[in-house]
Amino acid sequence: MTYADVLARIERGERLYIRYSRSLDADVRRGYSIDHQTGQAHAGLSAERLVPADPVIWPDADAYARMQIVSYAHMLADATMRAWIVTGREVGTDSDGAPVLRDVRLVGELSRDEIRPLRLAETYRQVRRETAQRYGMRWRHMTDTQQHDAVVRSLASWGYDDELITEIIDIRKK
Repeated sequence: MTYADVLARIERGERLYIRYSRSLDADVRRGYSIDHQTGQAHAGLSAERLVPADPVIWPDADAYARMQIVSYAHMLADATMRAWIVTGREVGTDSDGAPVLRDVRLVGELSRDEIRPLRLAETYRQVRRETAQRYGMRWRHMTDTQQHDAVVRSLASWGYDDELITEIIDIRKK
């Protein structure tokens, strides 16, 4: 499943969620998640909502879905983890405020190849935002090229290698 497929479904009004786990089948058979803060079983499976609960606060469905997908994508560092796009019935929330679902159904799997550009684009946005804060009022008076160069210097100073910086910049251009 592609990110474009996910976004198209969201735009058609489907309430989609993302769940990172090793096996959705095993999760559904078990029927619950374990709260990592309390150790207690949830009333269902926890997942991140890909559709904003309040579209007035989050009018940009694409930006919201990207943020939610990226927020737990670090879990994919474990090669056995997968990113499942699911639907289900919300029955509560976990200790982080994420929805807890029952009647979970698989819509598709979002591959690492689909998530990586989302992560890189979010990295660029975060570094750009932090760089702009560091430059303060001067940022608004800088040309696009100067801003871009400042972001590249920030990425380098934070330990990103040249190859990854190039990949981040290339994603931004798309």
